[in-house]
Amino acid sequence: MISFSDSCSQAVKKGKLANYKGDLQKQLDGYTSFDNKGDVLLFSKVKALILDIIHNIDVVDQLTKDTSIMGSHDTNDWMWYKQLKYHIDKQQVSKVGMCDAFFDYTYEYQGNASKLVHTPLTDKCYLTLVLGMKMGYGGNPYGPAGTGKTESVKALGQAFGR
Repeated sequence: MISFSDSCSQAVKKGKLANYKGDLQKQLDGYTSFDNKGDVLLFSKVKALILDIIHNIDVVDQLTKDTSIMGSHDTNDWMWYKQLKYHIDKQQVSKVGMCDAFFDYTYEYQGNASKLVHTPLTDKCYLTLVLGMKMGYGGNPYGPAGTGKTESVKALGQAFGR
């Protein structure tokens, strides 16, 4: 995810999002043509990678659509600014966050858990929770039973390595 954040940021700055999408599509094609041969653990790892790549392609599609509407290529544009991003700071500490709210990635190993499929609602939930954490508050997703509230909070915690 650090590599995606860096590469995507560079593609935005250089106006090469279409090229970068092609690279991601090649990665996806490689993962989806993977021959499992009965290894359940390896299959679950590849499945998680596939879900990550699909989400990354969706982010690039959103950025491409946004730049075609706005006509600019800037990493300060809202569409890129609001994405969950990973980077390594000058002190070589891994950070994860959204907008201007970044936190240390804490490297808590939680096993090879199944991934949550990212939807626009998931991204809005993440954004609200991350910005709430920046301000020192918590979050309390609200809605009908079975809509993914708990899974979204758990997935965000896993994304933070916590």
